[in-house]
Amino acid sequence: MKRTVIALSLALAAALSTPCDNAKDKVLPDGTKVFGERTLPDGTVKAERKEFPDGRKHFDVTVLPDGTRKIGRVEYPDGQKNFDVTVLPDGSTKVEHKEFPDGRKLFDVAVLPDGTTKIGRGEFANGQKNFDATILPNGSESTVRIEYPNGQVQIDVTVLPDGTRKIGRVEYPDGQKNFDVTLSPNGTEIVGRTTKPDGTATAQQPAVGARPSASAQAPRTAQKETNQEGAPALTKDARASGPGPFGFRRGMTREQIIKLVGKAAIDSSQTQDDILAVRKAPVPDPAFEEYWLIISPTEGVLKVTGVGITVKTDPFGTELRAAYMNAVGAVTRKYGDTKGIADGCIAHPKNSTEAHFGCLYPDSYLLDLNNGAPVARVWMESLKARGPRSDRVVYVRVKPYVGELKYFDPPIRASVFRKTGLSIAGASGYLLVEYAFDGFDEYLVSSGQVPNPATLPATVPYGAIQ
Repeated sequence: MKRTVIALSLALAAALSTPCDNAKDKVLPDGTKVFGERTLPDGTVKAERKEFPDGRKHFDVTVLPDGTRKIGRVEYPDGQKNFDVTVLPDGSTKVEHKEFPDGRKLFDVAVLPDGTTKIGRGEFANGQKNFDATILPNGSESTVRIEYPNGQVQIDVTVLPDGTRKIGRVEYPDGQKNFDVTLSPNGTEIVGRTTKPDGTATAQQPAVGARPSASAQAPRTAQKETNQEGAPALTKDARASGPGPFGFRRGMTREQIIKLVGKAAIDSSQTQDDILAVRKAPVPDPAFEEYWLIISPTEGVLKVTGVGITVKTDPFGTELRAAYMNAVGAVTRKYGDTKGIADGCIAHPKNSTEAHFGCLYPDSYLLDLNNGAPVARVWMESLKARGPRSDRVVYVRVKPYVGELKYFDPPIRASVFRKTGLSIAGASGYLLVEYAFDGFDEYLVSSGQVPNPATLPATVPYGAIQ
């Protein structure tokens, strides 16, 4: 009898301590696997783990009676992880933080029922930090503050669906501040107002557009193309030059060049003051469509710029990178190697999840170029070390530019980015290959005007070659 009472007591205690349903594993009709699922007396359903056919895994899943779902951790096939996820009955989702394979981390993420996404803070592998970002369903984005590793800070940043970027204020490490900045998808930049470190201010400044004009290449000394009579004779030193880039010699006069290529070759839209733009060259290169020449009134030709043909390229910049490396190879074969190398994300592999320094996405090469990254190869110190040359070239720069970016349509932009990491569908670009002869630096100083002096350190000669 005593044994019977004890057995009944133990059975009752076990019954009271056990939920209505024991934890169990099951496979749903769609192939989802559920492990350790159990239902509590109040109707709450808990599961230790769920594995979905698409490769996702959910850990520590709780479904409350009101329909609220809480997930301790979500793992995706590509390596992304979400932590402390809450899905509310109204369809909104909150995530405490997200970690991506490329090193990005997002904190305090909320997705509203209308598709709006809010992000409290974003941290990137290169050190960039974004604060209080909002992404609307139409693809536009706004960010209260962006901090870059180089010390630059951008305030009140808005990116429109067409890719236009508007920035309320840009603060630079040296103290300069730009206000009301607009960056168009074609690369054109407009600055409403600039405050220099010394407190001086300048009014609206449209910056160099997608394809810099020849007039942006050098200062003027009022030598017009039509002013052909009475052109000054060149000095003996200016005439003593071997054949230079594209067949142009250091010291050639405007008259000599026009006689060689013909008046029909002149591009009058780019020709002004000391600049002569022509569509032909004594030794033409099919990779270039135009040649910009800076001609000193007393020294003749002192700089030659080859303007590359427009190159259509894929989102990775493959074709533009190939054109760039072809030009680099040609210059290297003629002038030797250089240590002045800043190729940007040119080595970034297609669709790689490995983030190179500053190259977080497959299309980082084009995006960085479009944002003004200082990508180029420069021959200067190496030429100086090798001594004078017969063509008297003392500086060469090969620089790629983006002409136009083609963004994915807003309805699919976010989806494509999540799957591929791509923001753009393609682009067009071109190269500028610039050659400066000896005497060009002195010409810049004597003219008293040096365009864009802040774009290169003051210690670098030929800083106006932009």
